[in-house]
Amino acid sequence: MGILDLSWLRGRVVSVIGLVKNAGKTTVLNALLNEIYSDGSIAAPAVTSVGRDGESTDVVTGTFKPGIFIHTGSLVATASELLKYSDFTKEILISTNVNTPLGEVFVLRARSGGAVQLGGPSMTEQLKVLNQQFFALGADCILIDGAAGRRSLGAATVADGAILCSGASLDRSMEKVAEETEFIAGLMQLPLYNEKEDTVFCPGAVTDATLIELLKEGKKLAGKTIVADDPSKLLFSMTNYEKLKRLGAQMELLARPKLLAVAVNPVSAHGWRFDPIKFRARVTESIEVPVVDVVGG
Repeated sequence: MGILDLSWLRGRVVSVIGLVKNAGKTTVLNALLNEIYSDGSIAAPAVTSVGRDGESTDVVTGTFKPGIFIHTGSLVATASELLKYSDFTKEILISTNVNTPLGEVFVLRARSGGAVQLGGPSMTEQLKVLNQQFFALGADCILIDGAAGRRSLGAATVADGAILCSGASLDRSMEKVAEETEFIAGLMQLPLYNEKEDTVFCPGAVTDATLIELLKEGKKLAGKTIVADDPSKLLFSMTNYEKLKRLGAQMELLARPKLLAVAVNPVSAHGWRFDPIKFRARVTESIEVPVVDVVGG
């Protein structure tokens, strides 16, 4: 069984979101691409990244990173300065007019297979436009590799579905990593807003400061529904969220991408590791979507 249903993927955008650097996002992206290429029903996947991906060594931590490999017919959006590091035959289709620290972002078609380094748009509005351009150029689906800690890819305006990546690099405690993963996965699956009385709308970012202000109402919060735009706007801690729930309030969303799976990486970039079987089993206990370890099986 693969990471997700490829028939669902056609015509849709999937973002790969990392809770922490070295959570295994690029490994998951490669696994998705391999499934697509092996299946053969999707001829032209498109791929891009928020931030730089595909280099052999992480420019921040100095640790090993997996390369990204594409097949003929794939579409790629990447910055001009990274083209020299990509060894496939390139057909430049369009300029996106998006500038990054690594140069202007171009959309290419692969005329042969090979390795690619990715560096695409970083702003939500830019990604929305790029998605439209990809599909107009014949993409069958779009995969976005997100930067570490950038939950902005949980925006419903950017992606139809999301894969959440978590791993041992988040903390030495397996229990703490599992709890944080459960918390974020839960936020990504909050109910969609259904018109109710006693509703508090919170447009824009919902931070700890937002919740602390709400918590001042104390028992008056009982029965109230707090409505946020989408998961990308939920930037508060587990502690304050639990206080809100204990007072009887609930939270709903105006929109959200579908959480497709949670991918776990038991190996930390900082030198420690979890037992892979126990780690996956612990995360599976409290998460309703499939939990996968694309390396350990």
